Amino acid sequence: MADAVKTAHSAAEAARQAAVNAQEAADAWRKGSTPNAGPVLSLSQARETPDGYNFNYDNLENSLRD
Repeated sequence: MADAVKTAHSAAEAARQAAVNAQEAADAWRKGSTPNAGPVLSLSQARETPDGYNFNYDNLENSLRD
């Protein structure tokens, strides 16, 4: 009986460790360890016009001055 309990426990521990390893491998991208883990710089583009307040204020200022 002791051998059966030890065998069952060892099998359960091996299955648990395999599941943990599989989850860590699946979550590797979260840690930034994949080749494409860098920031996406091509998507960070500068705005063509300033923010709305400054853009509208400058337009109003210029139109009042004219």
